[in-house]
Amino acid sequence: MSVTGTYPPVGLDASSFEAPRGDALLHVCVSLTLVALTVSAFAVWTPFGIAATFLLTLIVANAMPAGVPVLIICAFLYQNLVVTWYTPYIPDNDTFDALRGTNFVILMTAFCIFLAASFQQRVRALTELRFWLLLSIVLCGTICFYLALGIVHGQPKDAVVYFRNTITPLACFHIAVLAASLYPVDLRKSMFWLGAGAVIYGYVELTFTMDFLSLF
Repeated sequence: MSVTGTYPPVGLDASSFEAPRGDALLHVCVSLTLVALTVSAFAVWTPFGIAATFLLTLIVANAMPAGVPVLIICAFLYQNLVVTWYTPYIPDNDTFDALRGTNFVILMTAFCIFLAASFQQRVRALTELRFWLLLSIVLCGTICFYLALGIVHGQPKDAVVYFRNTITPLACFHIAVLAASLYPVDLRKSMFWLGAGAVIYGYVELTFTMDFLSLF
């Protein structure tokens, strides 16, 4: 995570700060672009998709850390829309599952970046955060322990599925609380744009059905 960042670091009492007005649209556009690129990378080749997703998420998280919550929301909301573009070309279920796992790779990359940033001096200086960060780290370690246990003594695929289901809310919480503590994050405008896009797309698909879906 960028040490300086685009915005001034703030504490938990950051209500007096406001994010720059143009940031909401910028975060949404960058997030949509990244989701489209990463899913497309997975469609080319799964290992390439993992590497590209990690690299692109790393770049975005360092360039605009305050926009990472928007990126994660966008990934979970719009990923399957991009996946539908490649549905006719998906050869098997494993490839299909890989494409649908793009948002998890984005989330885990961002989580690792924010987890590493938790040990920065400016973060440790926020005493209000210490309990929640320690709790998050302990829970993360516990989940990873059970992942290893499941891989060794059970079915690796099932262990990964349970790991994904349990680590996802924890990762979202950790990123959200840390981003809100360090940057003037205002999700209202971003959520408006993302929500409006999802609603419009839903009604267009409902109205024109296959005529609309055939465009993809």
